[in-house]
Amino acid sequence: MKITRQGCAHYTNGMNNQDFCYLDQNLKMVLDGCSEAQYSEVGTRLFIQVFSTLPDRAKVECFEENVKKTFDELLEMFKKWFTTKEAVEEFIMDNLLFTIVACFEMEDSFIVKMFGDGYIVTVNKNDKVSYLKFFYGKRPPYFAYKYCELLEDNIFKDYHFKTFTFSKKEFQKVGVASDGIQPIAKGDIKTDFDTLIVSKVESEYGAEGIILANNHLFKDDITILI
Repeated sequence: MKITRQGCAHYTNGMNNQDFCYLDQNLKMVLDGCSEAQYSEVGTRLFIQVFSTLPDRAKVECFEENVKKTFDELLEMFKKWFTTKEAVEEFIMDNLLFTIVACFEMEDSFIVKMFGDGYIVTVNKNDKVSYLKFFYGKRPPYFAYKYCELLEDNIFKDYHFKTFTFSKKEFQKVGVASDGIQPIAKGDIKTDFDTLIVSKVESEYGAEGIILANNHLFKDDITILI
């Protein structure tokens, strides 16, 4: 299942879909741009364009270093125009604030790497769907904060990825989602969305139909990869 839709609040406020997603071999990744940043949807797309060129991008053991390489490359790329430390950090705050949630499917497990807010969606061997929420309030950790020296009270400068492992002996599916999935996770949607997640056939159209029919509940952008 791959779904990414603009939230109704973003639509009415004239904002683009700030989520972006990436699928490659055994990797599923969701980026959720900061709503208060001016161009975070630009940053999510730039990140994926550079990240997708790395030869070992689908290797879980290289992932955290590859994220750093991608940020390094992006900042090096824009040094020509942003030549002072103040200008660089302004560019970061405008463009590169987004959370990162990635799921790798291994031979005997699923491994999730998370930096910031988001959801992990699991389906166990009994077809039970669970939504694991990670929330930090109005100021979640963003990887880009590692490059900010002038930001006051930068409590996330030394923050690291959180890693979760789900054994295939217990789980048949593990996916990732942006926090726009909250109306589904909370049970605000009356239609049985979990059945579509459990389904062995492609179910994007049915899932998107449910989201569209309940569009008023999805204030934030929603992205689901399962």
